[in-house]
Amino acid sequence: MWLDIMQIQVTIADYINPWGRKTCTLLYILHELERPLTAGELEEITGIDSREVFPYLKHWINKGVVIVRRIGERVYEYTINGKWRKALRRALERAKKRKQVQLEIALKQVEDELSRKLEPTERELVLILLQRSLSESSSYIRIPAPSIRDGVEKLKEIIYDHIKDKVKSPELAVEHLPGQLADLKARGIIYIAHVTRGQTGPELIIKLDKTIETKIRQALKHLQS
Repeated sequence: MWLDIMQIQVTIADYINPWGRKTCTLLYILHELERPLTAGELEEITGIDSREVFPYLKHWINKGVVIVRRIGERVYEYTINGKWRKALRRALERAKKRKQVQLEIALKQVEDELSRKLEPTERELVLILLQRSLSESSSYIRIPAPSIRDGVEKLKEIIYDHIKDKVKSPELAVEHLPGQLADLKARGIIYIAHVTRGQTGPELIIKLDKTIETKIRQALKHLQS
């Protein structure tokens, strides 16, 4: 797809509704494409379930920013109200800048806790976890894997996917990832476990440790106050 959906999610996401990650993604797509899109088309572009489109946009529909029109049996199309287009662009730009500031503050909090700079591979992993913690309903990375080794190999792919569309991709030494994971866990930065739950089968679970997550949220709260 000609749009980098992951980058959209990273740059304009905000964890305060109605500027949630999925809502921002939908608004961004509608704004940039400048034409009506059905919920099905939005699902194809963003991966957001078509049944979720209306709930995520409801606030903005009620405000008159997004116009929804029925075009068939249970088929609706969405477009940005022309008179709100410039204001929405400014709002999305502010959300983008705010998110970048939040991530930099959060990364500094992690590095202060470690008393060292994050290595490039560690930094990308922490960025992924931060984005999930601040922007998404689930703060976990869940990787179906029969063993920890298999899970770590799949985690390498997730990290590579995260950087592949960056203008200037960092040089990663993913061969050091197992040791880096162990160090980040020992230093209280991440929680990592290999578990088997119900019918899901074995999986590797990774998230920010609760303590550092709380410190980050406190730091961001001071930023907003």
